[in-house]
Amino acid sequence: MSDTADPLIRYLREAAVLRHAIRLNENDTAFSARGGRIHYVLDANVIRMFMDPSQHTHHLGAFAHWLDPETRVSTVTMTAEFLLSGALPGQPKGEPALISPDHFNEVIGFATRLGQRLDALSDEDYDRLEQDMKERASELDALAQALSQADIPAQEKIHALVTTLPEKVAELVRGPLAEAIQLKRCVEAGTIARIDSRSWFNADLLESNPRLEAGWFRRIRAARAELEKQRAAAGRADPHRNELTINQLSDARTLAVISRIVDLEIADDPADRCLLVTADASLRRAVEAYVADQDDGAPNSAYRVFVRHPREFVPLLNLSNMSGDRAMLEVFGQLKVVLDELLVGIDLGEEGETQAVAGSDEIARSLAFRGSIEDGKGAGRPARHIAQAKFEEFQSHWSQASALAFSMNIERMQARDKATFDAISQVVRTGDLRTQGRELIIGGLRHLLKEHAELTVEGVFGAVREAMDVRATVTAPGLIEMRVPLHLFDDEQFSDIIGKRHLLDYLRVIAKGRLDFDPSEVIARRAGEAHVQLFLACVCLAIGRWRAARDFASRACEESGAAGPRAAEAFDARYVYAIALRFTLASPGDLRQAEALLRSCADHHLAAGQRREWIRATVETAALIVAGALQTEALGLQPVGRDNPEPLLDPAAIPGQLDRAAALLNEAQRLIDDEANAEDAVWNGVRRQIDTNLAAILVLTRWLKPALGSPGLLRAIDIERVAAGLDEPLTAGETRKYTTGIYKRLILTLTAAPGDRPAARQRALEELAIVMGSGLPLPPYDQLSFEWFQDRLSADLRDDQDRPPHWQARHSS
Repeated sequence: MSDTADPLIRYLREAAVLRHAIRLNENDTAFSARGGRIHYVLDANVIRMFMDPSQHTHHLGAFAHWLDPETRVSTVTMTAEFLLSGALPGQPKGEPALISPDHFNEVIGFATRLGQRLDALSDEDYDRLEQDMKERASELDALAQALSQADIPAQEKIHALVTTLPEKVAELVRGPLAEAIQLKRCVEAGTIARIDSRSWFNADLLESNPRLEAGWFRRIRAARAELEKQRAAAGRADPHRNELTINQLSDARTLAVISRIVDLEIADDPADRCLLVTADASLRRAVEAYVADQDDGAPNSAYRVFVRHPREFVPLLNLSNMSGDRAMLEVFGQLKVVLDELLVGIDLGEEGETQAVAGSDEIARSLAFRGSIEDGKGAGRPARHIAQAKFEEFQSHWSQASALAFSMNIERMQARDKATFDAISQVVRTGDLRTQGRELIIGGLRHLLKEHAELTVEGVFGAVREAMDVRATVTAPGLIEMRVPLHLFDDEQFSDIIGKRHLLDYLRVIAKGRLDFDPSEVIARRAGEAHVQLFLACVCLAIGRWRAARDFASRACEESGAAGPRAAEAFDARYVYAIALRFTLASPGDLRQAEALLRSCADHHLAAGQRREWIRATVETAALIVAGALQTEALGLQPVGRDNPEPLLDPAAIPGQLDRAAALLNEAQRLIDDEANAEDAVWNGVRRQIDTNLAAILVLTRWLKPALGSPGLLRAIDIERVAAGLDEPLTAGETRKYTTGIYKRLILTLTAAPGDRPAARQRALEELAIVMGSGLPLPPYDQLSFEWFQDRLSADLRDDQDRPPHWQARHSS
């Protein structure tokens, strides 16, 4: 039976969803009353709803049927305002609504697209519209002035002003400008903040976990496919499909972070709870699938309240949370009583579950059962009659509750409308659509970036000291300092931020506590600049904060342009972003994106005759291929299961890809050998990266999986030369990477005489143990491949021990 076949059954199903939402809110209120704290994490689609409520009334779902069109818009608006009010049940005092780094980037994307919508008009269109407004300047200015002083609601002022504007201007004002106003208002008021800005948040939770993220990715993809199938079967497409969270990988990372919070932090403190509020049904279903997958078979109360829909925060469902007024509580109580009487015998689900479970068939059976009690015949007529009467009574209470909710939120609604009127009035009175419109959008974007920079800069530089403290405890030879091959050739690239010193030198200075100036003022003042974002990305890469580096580098790429005084730095940004992607590889898309960035760099440098930059991009491309091959092969050893990530590379294509990587590295080496001035620390670092990646290819194809190595590949790599390169002493200003030491040891296991190999393997195993236990941040593919190396070395050593003593004596050097 479909929900629309019988109107009464449809209404009852919707009433069950509504009553369940009320019960969830009561659960939150009771948890708060016991001293509990709830950290609310909003999906980007909730921010989108806040920016433009009129286009998101579909988020009301079942509730929309009981509201007229005008009331639907005001209800969505009130809901969005309530979600960002800081006054949600159990929300810690002073803590705003939170957002994950990935969804934060989506919000920045919203602002960028608003600018694109403004730019859709040609210069000729703007000139014509601005000329029209200029000719009417006195009239429009007088109207705006009069309206600003008029004693009427701001919403009426907006209507009166907008209806006098040219049609295309009115479209801009109602569309991108109105959305930009609300986004700017939201971020300037501090009502939203990245989750990693909170003191209770553990930044390590943001580091990539491919297996966990892959599990969430697959659940989301399966849920999304099932929803599409259901819509198709019902003959209805989702007109708002593209407004739901599009980037499944971003969603997977967000759910991975929140589930780890529940596992590692919140679960340890029963006074804390973390909720994700999202309009995306596939995320809610993914969480339900995760709960069902728990091995212990017992309900996990933390996960059972892990995810909520925005409609569950509709103010008229939260009257008891929003006010202690006796009349309001009485109306709310009557609403619940009528709902309970209406829904007798209908399953509302277990306490804490994310959705009501009653379906249409179950509701029909419940009505028939109630009818059999009423008339003894099972006809169900009396039950239908009673239900219809109760539903009419419910609608009366619903109307009262709706009016009360609006009256309680009138101040928020007026503040929202006033901000809109003031901004539109400014645009109208100046007549400068382009400048004012862009300033609204850029102002919101700048504030987003500035707030994030101010919040993170302290954490970034604190993390620098923490990282150096960890490294100070590592005393093993060849195991210091940076993992990342950050080849930036301009010694004074960041002199405007850190003075006239190279970035790596600067990191050494601040690690020793000799911070002779505070860069936070520069960073805060210029937070929106690609140059500053690139600097922070480099710092984060240097200290092993891979995920933060990726975020900063992504912003640097988006903000950098092909013109201006720092045009060349746009390709540095792409190069650094590609490195950050390599160190956070979680999907084939990551690998493809990184390679596309490096290809654009190589093409540009080749055309511009920039040889050293072309070598840098070429070597990094080869390193990306090697990383993808290592991670794919290492994960391929894992038992097949639902949480296995999708292979980064097609396993069948890996031999050819390794051939290509070796060819790129050999070509880069040949070009460096031809360079007359290639003896500084950066050039030597490039050489070291070449040798390390050639060594990784040899380890993979000569030891771990010989089937991957083609005859041409094995001839193309001179193992003796690679071993000698890895053994070269460091030059002044060069830093030793732990990968150099590990691959040096592994190459020695391949070149040693058979009888000497057990000792070489033991030394390699010891080197790996030091790195794995050092506390140094390891990128995912290092972690996976090093575990693989440890397992194989241990197995080889066991085989060595099983060989007879006379064999070992005969084959020793």
